[in-house]
Amino acid sequence: MILYFDTNVFADLLEGTQADEKRLLEWRERGQHTIVLSIVNLEEAMAAELRDPELCRRLLRTILHWCSHEMFVKSIDLLLRDDITSYARGGEPVSPFLSGELLELARRGMEGLLFGRSADDVMDRLQTVLDGYAQNRSFSETIDAVIPDLREAAEEDKKGNVKHTIEKFFRESSGKFAAEFAKKCGVYNECAERGIAGLMELKSVRAAEAILISTIYSFALESREVCISDFRDLQHFTLASSSAEGFVTEDGSLVYRARRIPTDCVAIWSTQQLLSNCAN
Repeated sequence: MILYFDTNVFADLLEGTQADEKRLLEWRERGQHTIVLSIVNLEEAMAAELRDPELCRRLLRTILHWCSHEMFVKSIDLLLRDDITSYARGGEPVSPFLSGELLELARRGMEGLLFGRSADDVMDRLQTVLDGYAQNRSFSETIDAVIPDLREAAEEDKKGNVKHTIEKFFRESSGKFAAEFAKKCGVYNECAERGIAGLMELKSVRAAEAILISTIYSFALESREVCISDFRDLQHFTLASSSAEGFVTEDGSLVYRARRIPTDCVAIWSTQQLLSNCAN
C-alpha cells in the first residue's frame, strides 16, 4: 500500500512510543506499505528551524527515514502542469513522481539544502521557507478578498429561501476551477476541445478542485476563517490523492473538508487508525 503522511504525522512519530515505531517498521518490513516523499513535508519541517533548529533536523531525519527516496512526489505546480499539458496534447496522465534527471537533481541537492551548516545552506533554507510563506500568504489574501462577496451572496440567497448544500455547491462549481487551472497552464482551448469533463478525470485536477471547493464552502457558508495553512492543506490533499492510496493526517479541519467530497480521491486515516491497521 502506498501512503502519504501529513507533516503532523511525522511529528507524532518523532515523539511517539517505541511500540508504535516498531509496529510501523514491522509493517514496512513485511512489504505492506511505502510512504512517499513530499517536498511539502520538507518545507514545513524546514520552517521549524527558525524557532528550534534541533527540532528541524530531527523532523527532517524522521521524514527521510520513513519515506521512499525513489517515490519523490512532484510539487503541486509541476504535477498539475504536467497532467494538464499531457491531456491537452492528447496524452495519458503522467506519473506523479519525479524521475530521471529531475529525481537525481533533487537527491543530490537534498543533503546540502536540508542539513548543510554553511551560510549559503542556511540562506537557501530560509529562502525556501520564505517562498513557501509567500505562497501561503498569497492564497490567503486571494481568498480573503472574495469572502465578503461570497458571504453576502449566501445571505441574499438565504433571504430568498435558496438553500445551499455542499452537494449543490459541488454541482454548481464542478469544472470551473479545472478550467482555470488549464488557463494558467496556457492550454485552455486544447483542453476545452477534448472536454473539461475529461480533464476532471485526472486525479490531480479532480482532487485540487474538490478540496478547493470544499474549503471555499467552509469560508462562505460555514463562517470558517481563512488560515495561513490552508494552501498547505490543498497541496497535501492533492499530492496524496495523486500519488497514494491512503492519506494519514491529524488535521481535523482538513479531514472534515476532505471526507465530504463527493468524488473519489483518497482514503483518509488518523495515525492511530494507521497503527491499528499495522497490527492486523
